[in-house]
Amino acid sequence: MVKKKYVVITAVVLAAIVFVSISRIDTEEHKIKKQFDKFSELAAKKPSESAFIMVRKAKDIAELFDRQCILNTRFEELSGQYSSQEIQALAMRGRLMFSELSLKFHDIDISIAGENRADVTFTAKLSGSLKSKEHLSEAHEFRCVLNNVDDSWVFSEFELVEVLEK
Repeated sequence: MVKKKYVVITAVVLAAIVFVSISRIDTEEHKIKKQFDKFSELAAKKPSESAFIMVRKAKDIAELFDRQCILNTRFEELSGQYSSQEIQALAMRGRLMFSELSLKFHDIDISIAGENRADVTFTAKLSGSLKSKEHLSEAHEFRCVLNNVDDSWVFSEFELVEVLEK
């Protein structure tokens, strides 16, 4: 009888540990997806956006990034390591080129790699109207790394994935 009681208690404790582990992963994945949603929301620009809002959004975008962020692309002038201040400046410069802008993330696949790191693959779709009235619409696949810093997931590395064209 006593053995049966210990077996039941052990089974309940193990089930609770498994449940907490699984729900923690789901919670962390949810937090990461929220960062992508926030990035998309902050990147969006309407034609009527004021300079004050543009500066605030660029500052908020920079806060989504680690103190140092690595960007690897086929464009040599964009590849490199950036501080959060440089990210803010890039966000402002990029947003100044557009009268209207949208950045959407699709097919987000998250792999939690330890307590403080997540590897993510996704497709980013950028569309908008340049101030020169030219319309732009591009989609690219990326791999990125997010780090958990002070219980907040921040972007720390982006790599453009080259997709072969048919």
